[in-house]
Amino acid sequence: WKTGSTKSSRITVQRTKAFSLVEMTLIVMMVGITALFEIPRFEAQKESPISDKAFQFLYRLQGAQNHYHRRHKKFASHVEALGVEDSIPSEFVLKELKSEDFASKWTVILVRRSHWSAFGPYEVVFDENGFQREESTLCDALIPDDMRWSFDESGK
Repeated sequence: WKTGSTKSSRITVQRTKAFSLVEMTLIVMMVGITALFEIPRFEAQKESPISDKAFQFLYRLQGAQNHYHRRHKKFASHVEALGVEDSIPSEFVLKELKSEDFASKWTVILVRRSHWSAFGPYEVVFDENGFQREESTLCDALIPDDMRWSFDESGK
């Protein structure tokens, strides 16, 4: 045994400031949940101007059809007769201009070409009365604000 005075040595542990595993897990979960809701909104914002081009073209086509009907007492059966074929947006394909009776009715279907977006190739359907929401396949986020109607069961 040694006798005498001994110095007691203290060991100090410095704790560095860092995130714990639990805190990091919570942060990753919050970022993931935020992304889950924000990515579709971002994609809709990016696709919305493209779908707006379709609506602008279809309104122009509708006006041309009304003008053609006033002059010829029937609607045109071909887009070329209306003079708007060169204004079809490049992101879309004119699927068909159809009617059972071009004297009083017509329907046109515009289809979005395949692309990277999550929306896929959707269809926009117009007729002599305008946009046909029930027959179109585009999601509500891509419908222009002035066309988002909500009807109750009675149709009012």
